[in-house]
Amino acid sequence: MKINPTQIEQFIASQLHSIKVVLVYGPNTGLVSVRAKGMIHKVIGQVDDPFRMATMTFDSIKDDPARLADEMGAISMMGGRRLIRITNALPSLSKPIQEVLEQVKTDALIVIIAGDLPPKSTLRSWCESQPHAAALACYQEEGAALRKVIEDELGSKGYKISADAVTYLQQSFSGDRLQALSEIEKLITYKGSEKLIQLHDAQAVVGDAAEATLDDLAVAVMKGEHAQVQTMLSRLFYEGMQPIAVIRAVLRYVNRLLEARCSIEQGISAKDAIARMKPPIFFKYAPQFQIQIQRWKAATLIKVVRSLVQTEKMCKETGMPAALLCQQILMNIALKANPVGRNV
Repeated sequence: MKINPTQIEQFIASQLHSIKVVLVYGPNTGLVSVRAKGMIHKVIGQVDDPFRMATMTFDSIKDDPARLADEMGAISMMGGRRLIRITNALPSLSKPIQEVLEQVKTDALIVIIAGDLPPKSTLRSWCESQPHAAALACYQEEGAALRKVIEDELGSKGYKISADAVTYLQQSFSGDRLQALSEIEKLITYKGSEKLIQLHDAQAVVGDAAEATLDDLAVAVMKGEHAQVQTMLSRLFYEGMQPIAVIRAVLRYVNRLLEARCSIEQGISAKDAIARMKPPIFFKYAPQFQIQIQRWKAATLIKVVRSLVQTEKMCKETGMPAALLCQQILMNIALKANPVGRNV
């Protein structure tokens, strides 16, 4: 079955007992991790219980499919339902999963962790179509969804936050759940016993929290800062950021440039074009954004959008290393950016 993102918490709380396989996937690696841990806590109570949980990788199952059957058939020494966590999953995992479920009769739960998967992925399609399986998509959290994460997390700790401070945090976070939770935790530590968080508090703690955020990377790409792009990419990949999430972040930024540039080419001033944008451009990036909409022509931005979309498709379908494809397209775009100010 396919679980709507708004129903995931309810699903984990009340439906896991009737499910044999759960696929947790998507570009929001932080949220994937949070959801997986939530299910582990629900089923066995603690993440590191060696008697009730086994962790396997996709490669280990591919090399020795019988290991999965062994883990599924094992009996917990201390009683209770067992859980098998499978990491770094690829679409071809659907076949050994189906075979094991046909061979082994057990109440163990398989939690599959994967990156972004296209709708036609065999693993995703199978989990969405089976009554005893479920697929949980974890996309980048933006807008109202990200605002709810911020307010709920602070509220659960007894804190209140002003509207302008929430807006600042929304614009500062990359959309990854773990990054947001980490920054919120630092903010709580900073405030201590003072329970009202205001804009100046958020700016003091989060302002320069992450030098290599996805937004910073997108700005650097369109500015043509080749060395900075390479450094940021290396850091993001080291921290576990998925290449497709990086591509999509740059694509969102380029689409916003294109929106503003089209307005300019229709006779609207750059200042008015930016003022009309919803949501507004984060003030940190506004000066560079204005420079870039003057330098990049709409026709060129359309080509950039197409190249990013094509690269994302290649990451999903060709089997080529996604990180390498991501690096190549971003460096190619950065090379198109004219460092001396002539329109591109």
